[in-house]
Amino acid sequence: MNNDEYFGLIYKPSYSSTGYGVRKYLQPDSTVTQKADGDINYTAIRYAEVLLWEAEALASLGRVAEAQAPLEEVRARARAQAGDPDTALPPVTTTNQQEMIGHIRHERRVELGFEMHRFFDLVRWGIADEKVEEFVAGKHEVFPIPQTEIDLNPNLTQNPGY
Repeated sequence: MNNDEYFGLIYKPSYSSTGYGVRKYLQPDSTVTQKADGDINYTAIRYAEVLLWEAEALASLGRVAEAQAPLEEVRARARAQAGDPDTALPPVTTTNQQEMIGHIRHERRVELGFEMHRFFDLVRWGIADEKVEEFVAGKHEVFPIPQTEIDLNPNLTQNPGY
């Protein structure tokens, strides 16, 4: 793999040490000859994530039928990319609230894979202690406050457990 220089620093492409990359982070080949800095940008929020937030909120409020629309919008894009949209990813048609929440949670896991959201999802759902080894409920839901910040501000106190 070639490394790219950018303002005197070397940036490695989005590949693992094995040489295989996560496909969604790869840029398609282009005929553009001028390099841009697009490959060092970070996507903070994708539209699919916003749709899944909406679906999760609606399902949590018991509005299961309404939650289906944003969930299916995410799945429709995945179906279109699958090459065989008639058999890939059948529509989610459940009217059961817990089943819909399960489908949404699964969709977040597969749609947002490698985007560093999983841990925070598990904490938000209150199931991190079941899924993450060495997770301590009541402690690891928050981060420790840096000692330098506590030293600078006497009104701060350390989060419990740290």
